[in-house]
Amino acid sequence: MRHFIIAATILVNCLAITISAAQTIATGGPQQDMSIDAKTRAAVIDGAVKALNENYVFPEVAKKMEQAVRERMKRKEYDKITSAEIFASTLATHFQEVRRDKHLRVRYSHEALQDFSRQQASPAERERQRAWASARNFGFEKVERLDGNIGYLELRGFMDAEMAGETAAAAMSFLANTDALIIDLRRNGGGQPEMVALLSSYLFDKPTHLNDIYFRSDNRTEEFWTRETVAGKRYGESKPVYVLISAYTFSGAEEFSYNLQNLKRATIIGETTGGGAHPVRPHRLNDRFPIGVPFARAINPITKTNWEGAGVKPDVEAPANQALKVAQLAALKKVAKKTQDQQRANESQNVIAATQRELDELKSPQAAAETGIALPKTPAASTFEKFIRAFNTGDLETLRRFHQERGGDPENARQDIGFFEQSGGLKPHSVTKSSDYGIQVLVQSKKDGRWLNFGMGVAATPPHGINDIQARPAEAPKQ
Repeated sequence: MRHFIIAATILVNCLAITISAAQTIATGGPQQDMSIDAKTRAAVIDGAVKALNENYVFPEVAKKMEQAVRERMKRKEYDKITSAEIFASTLATHFQEVRRDKHLRVRYSHEALQDFSRQQASPAERERQRAWASARNFGFEKVERLDGNIGYLELRGFMDAEMAGETAAAAMSFLANTDALIIDLRRNGGGQPEMVALLSSYLFDKPTHLNDIYFRSDNRTEEFWTRETVAGKRYGESKPVYVLISAYTFSGAEEFSYNLQNLKRATIIGETTGGGAHPVRPHRLNDRFPIGVPFARAINPITKTNWEGAGVKPDVEAPANQALKVAQLAALKKVAKKTQDQQRANESQNVIAATQRELDELKSPQAAAETGIALPKTPAASTFEKFIRAFNTGDLETLRRFHQERGGDPENARQDIGFFEQSGGLKPHSVTKSSDYGIQVLVQSKKDGRWLNFGMGVAATPPHGINDIQARPAEAPKQ
């Protein structure tokens, strides 16, 4: 699993950001599509079916997936598909119609794919993986001491435990003296179970059974426990822990939340998560098409089940953009109850009041993202305005609703979030080109200040769903 998770992450980052066959966001140009013939389609289907029958965690479901796709072949449903992008997306959709397994994906890559069959990475590949992970600080995005002596850790991914161990120890040692801890997984798409176990180890005083994973291939179950010893300082079990989740939270990040929730070690705050509990491994169908096949399943030692399909439900429900303030308030109030020092108690009340005001502001209608510029009264401009409002929330469920209300695929929202992670949101500056069903706007990335020419085309009929999006580098406006 370790080799796959890093390799797959690198693969995804090498591909262009693809939202759908008809909707792409590109920061350097969209991935180039290619034309495929009947021979290629048949070979990809045969390879995908073989990979599923040999590896999918539920063999009987794999057979049903094969039957469903073979029947579609007989009805010649794939014969007119010549786009590689559309074919990969369509095939994945048809497999998922049999079972909604969110880890199961068929992809297309314009760049030739590496060989996934080797279980161990070569030294050169391992070094590339380390460099890639190091450039992202092994997923540790922020480590802070918030007002009121509340610790805050934002983790964007559970990366290789061996590589990330030193960074984890440094982060947890920094946080060790805080009175409560908030772990933010709202933008965490998952990772390794070994890293889940390592980070969890800092939150317990003794070895604790976290999770089991059943592997279909050799009918084996592997147990995951916290470690007896850790580098740096333990946080321990005596202080409160809060975990922030969102609809974007997925896979290994869901496991971390689910484990702590069932062990009653943390209060989970936010939105119900994505619902992916099956570890996945890539299989190379040819040099352009891979399939990710879930080959194992999590089994929690307490519930005897997992969060597949259902997601992790929070203990305290809150919109993703409000979850941090909700957690801060809960932590501050809990710590204040135990405070004996009167001066510190007074300080805590001031921090609680300030945090409550910040939460109230987030709840106000004025907190919604505004375009801030005059827009023409056209269908394209109206869709653009609504998209920017939804996009700048950085909230997966808000973006899902946006696409669904306009007849699009709600899953496009995950790719929107990927672009949001790169840009930090978009600040519109001025309209550079406009027609009834198309608009181009000069926008600035909130994260790094880059200027982009953001173009959007919409359907001519209501509800004027998005046909295409392109975001390309642009020069800064003249003062």
